[in-house]
Amino acid sequence: MQKAFSFLISIGIFLVSFAQCIKGQDFQKNQTNFLRKNAHSVKITGNSDYSDLRVLDRAIKDKRVVLLGEFTHGSKEINLLKNRIIAYLHQKHGFNVLLVESGVGEVYSTNFLRDALSNRQMLNAGLTGPWRTLEYLELMDYLKERKTLKVAGFDPQRSGRTFAGVLKSAIGAIDQDKSLNAEVETRNLEIAAKFENRKTPIDAAIIADKEKLTADYQKIIRALDTNQKTLETAGWNPEKLKIIRRTIENRIEYLNYYQQFRTDNDFRKRFAARDRAMAENILWFADEVYRGEKIIVSAHNYHIAKDNEKESVMGARLAEKFGKAAYAIGVFGGGLTGFQCGT
Repeated sequence: MQKAFSFLISIGIFLVSFAQCIKGQDFQKNQTNFLRKNAHSVKITGNSDYSDLRVLDRAIKDKRVVLLGEFTHGSKEINLLKNRIIAYLHQKHGFNVLLVESGVGEVYSTNFLRDALSNRQMLNAGLTGPWRTLEYLELMDYLKERKTLKVAGFDPQRSGRTFAGVLKSAIGAIDQDKSLNAEVETRNLEIAAKFENRKTPIDAAIIADKEKLTADYQKIIRALDTNQKTLETAGWNPEKLKIIRRTIENRIEYLNYYQQFRTDNDFRKRFAARDRAMAENILWFADEVYRGEKIIVSAHNYHIAKDNEKESVMGARLAEKFGKAAYAIGVFGGGLTGFQCGT
């Protein structure tokens, strides 16, 4: 028997999509019994009628943050479903901010480039590799059409080279005596590549290069702070300047925790450091940039979980801050006997 592609939302609303059929994991008997009582059919395509997604309305009422998960990156069916939920939350529930699991400055930069870039250029400019899919091209089209949906990243990991040009431009506007190093992003790429390559020994020379880069980044931050009024007078958006500063801080954060990982080889500490940084970025956006706005967060199920007994995850940190104002939607694949796939 064919097994339907299925979606489980955290408080027990079970959604089964009949648009595509794939084989998923088998559920245990108690899970199957629960799901049979809480199953709701939804579509994964079609943006003209969202009536099937009204099943979410009660759950997301009065929520400021909705976290959308996925059990694997790059799945066509999951991406299509998430695209529909994002559009539904934006159009019907006033969620005007989308934060995605990619670099802070890289994704944010696409807000200013929507008219100049094609959907594919936007995709490659901001999102990290697993989300450079055909389905995400549709999301880029939506962002180009619906400019009221603002977008940014929250991952300390960089996800493209868009930010390098933005940073160079900002440095050029204030660095009259040429005292700032405008090539910091190129150096960051080189040093990060050495940290990430397990075959490259982390010696004193690499650490010294990283410390020098950190010092140059910090010098740029100080210069941006000192010259903020000058930049604003020259037409620089204050919000954009905040993002530039935050992205630089994330560059430093990433290199610090990756150096620690190469020292102790502790994957759990590395994952916890990344999730802590991601949570802090989302909280920063909520408090400093998009204050009062309703926010969609798109990431892996692991990160959005509001409780994890064994790991320190982003979702648990956000739950401490937002409490009942946050709602997590985990997306899972499984087989449920008795549900037939349709066309």
